[in-house]
Amino acid sequence: MRSAATIAAGISLLAVCASAAQAQEFDATHCYFGTATVAFASDEATVAIFDHKGIYRANGEKKLLNGFSIHCTGLTKVINKKRTVSGGCKVLDPKGDSISLVFEGAGPPGGDSGTADAVAGTGAWKGVSGGGKWQVHTPSKPLAPGTFQGCLRYHGAFKVAN
Repeated sequence: MRSAATIAAGISLLAVCASAAQAQEFDATHCYFGTATVAFASDEATVAIFDHKGIYRANGEKKLLNGFSIHCTGLTKVINKKRTVSGGCKVLDPKGDSISLVFEGAGPPGGDSGTADAVAGTGAWKGVSGGGKWQVHTPSKPLAPGTFQGCLRYHGAFKVAN
C-alpha cells in the first residue's frame, strides 16, 4: 500500500506537469509603415535609424498574433555593401498586454530576413519566451522621401511560464 505522502507527491508532480507552459505556435503577416533617418552616409558605410508601426494578420489555422499591434525601432547598417538590421519591438495584444521582442537580420532592402525573440512580457505575456523567423515578402516604393512600407511573414512559437 502506498503512503499518503507518496500519493500527494505524485499528484503534485502531475499538477506541475499539467501546468507547464505549452508552446503556442504562430504564423502571421506583419504589415507596416515607417520613417527612416540617415545618421551618416559615405562610400564605405551608411547608418540609418528607423521607426515603424503596423498590425499582424494570422495566416491559416494558427490565430495567435491576429489583430495585435506592433511598434518597432531599429538601426540599419550598410558596411562595405553588407546590409544588416537590428532593434526592438513592442507587440500589443487586443487586451493591452505586451510582448517585447529583439530582432536582427540581413539582406537587401525589401528582401531581408532574420529572427525575432521575446525578451519580456506584461499581463498574460509575463514570463514569455520563444520567438521565430521573419522574411520581408512585400516591398514597395516609398510613398514619400524618408518613408517605407511593406509586409513580412513572422512564424515560430511563444511559451509563457505560469
